[in-house]
Amino acid sequence: MLEQYVDEYKIFIDTCSVMFDKIEDFLFILMPIVEKKGLHIFVPYKCQMELEKHSKNKSDLELSSKARKGLRLLEKYAAIISIREDKWESCGSFADNVFKTVFTMHRDKYNLLLITQDNNLAKEIKDLNKSKAIKGYKVEAKRINKYGFLSHYDWEENTGITINVG
Repeated sequence: MLEQYVDEYKIFIDTCSVMFDKIEDFLFILMPIVEKKGLHIFVPYKCQMELEKHSKNKSDLELSSKARKGLRLLEKYAAIISIREDKWESCGSFADNVFKTVFTMHRDKYNLLLITQDNNLAKEIKDLNKSKAIKGYKVEAKRINKYGFLSHYDWEENTGITINVG
């Protein structure tokens, strides 16, 4: 299923997933698929800015540590991760606004997948599919589970289904 997402969707990763404990397991699985097809996964520049800000947090050492690890992973996997900076980076102070703007703007051209651990953001992104005024391609949101695999959210109708990437 992961290969199908790579083939059919533009894939974006949110800040919280970059800081998630199992992100490196996921990227390790994803890398050969993306490299073989000569594609990239997109991370908005706003996410990198959030990671840099969190990495300097002296009051939350766990957050700071996860952010530093996330920044290192962006460098390590630079062959498949494209840090995107565009005019939509000015959309609010958080990456969530960037995702909502980008997905709204580009769903008329592409299937889009957001990988995020943020349930609320995932729901808002998936709700773009309900638009009656603007028809577009499929918009999806998935999370990385505790095993490093892409997974549905518990609140989706297919509760408990894990997408096998191996």
